[in-house]
Formats: sequence, C-alpha cells, structure tokens
Amino acid sequence: MVNWLQKGKISDLDFMHGFTEPSLAIYVMTINGLSSKIGYSTNPGLRCGGLQTGSVDEITIFWAARLPAAQARKLEKMCHAALKKVGRHLRGEWFRIHP
Repeated sequence: MVNWLQKGKISDLDFMHGFTEPSLAIYVMTINGLSSKIGYSTNPGLRCGGLQTGSVDEITIFWAARLPAAQARKLEKMCHAALKKVGRHLRGEWFRIHP
C-alpha cells in the first residue's frame, strides 16, 4: 500500500517534477487484496477517492509510478491484455491478480 498517494494528498506538480513532457501515473488499486484495478490518471489519489465513493469496501493504492503519458497508456493496455489472456479479468479494468 502506498499511503502517500491516497486521497489526493500529493499534487500533480509534485509528481511531474522533472518531466519535460505530459505524464500520467499508472496504478494498481486493490480491494481487500482480492480484486485489483489497473489504470492511469493524472492524480491516482483523487481517482482512488472517486472510486471509493461508490464502494463499501476500502480501496487502496497498491502501486503507482509516473511515466510519460504515451508509455503509461501503452503499459496499461499491455497489462490488461496479458491478464485477460491468462483468465484474470473480472470486469472493466478490474482483475484478480493476487493469489
């Protein structure tokens, strides 16, 4: 769990420090370690908070990394495709990736 990313406590400017092109954060969020969402966002903490509003279970950020925008989008698609191929897809961007 990456506490410093949760609920928008870090700004995009903090994340983007050092990038010379638009960037996005690719993230893995989890609900009780049972299902995980793989996606990208300019601010994964705010995204997590938005998803939390619609869920009774606690959603936490398991992992996140800032990348140039094109790379983040490509990596997300590759992760989704690989997990679907091995039967880990649950629904939308949610997967069963933990044993």
